[in-house]
Amino acid sequence: MKDFNKTDGDSMIIRSSSFNLRLFKNEVSLKTVSSDLDNNLIAEHRRSYDKNQDFENPEHLRKILEYKKNAKDQKMMQNFLLISPNAEIYYAGLKQKRFNTKDHIRKIMALAERYGREKISDAINDAIELEAFSSEYIANLLEQRGRFKQLLSPLHLTRNNDCLEIELEQPDLNFYSSLEGN
Repeated sequence: MKDFNKTDGDSMIIRSSSFNLRLFKNEVSLKTVSSDLDNNLIAEHRRSYDKNQDFENPEHLRKILEYKKNAKDQKMMQNFLLISPNAEIYYAGLKQKRFNTKDHIRKIMALAERYGREKISDAINDAIELEAFSSEYIANLLEQRGRFKQLLSPLHLTRNNDCLEIELEQPDLNFYSSLEGN
């Protein structure tokens, strides 16, 4: 049993890849030594040398999927809170007024990929001011702002030669005086 320590009756700590193979004919629990994992149980599997056999513990698979989902949601929240200094205030408002806050955050993060973080930050600040806590409001605001183009400025002529020479005829005001006489 090289590089192998037994910690209790059901689990063992493996410090390297060389260990006694006869122990794996039985069900074995593995733990890591890493202090990052605080010696939590990672997996529990039966070992088999039969060909084309798959041993899957449904409880283990459920825990992995739950962990991955939670990790993905946490990363999404972390990225959302980095968008704006007021993102935490906006999240609190979403939580208070909406039932499905994760869906709203997911949609806002998709909008951030499309429009950029700066525009999302401005929209979040405006939404907080108006107490409009919804991903649909943010999307609508961004679409409206995208529609308005920069207004054209008046024509500036730098030289007198460029001035337009327009001659206007004097209007005939006699028409109005003839109306007064009638």
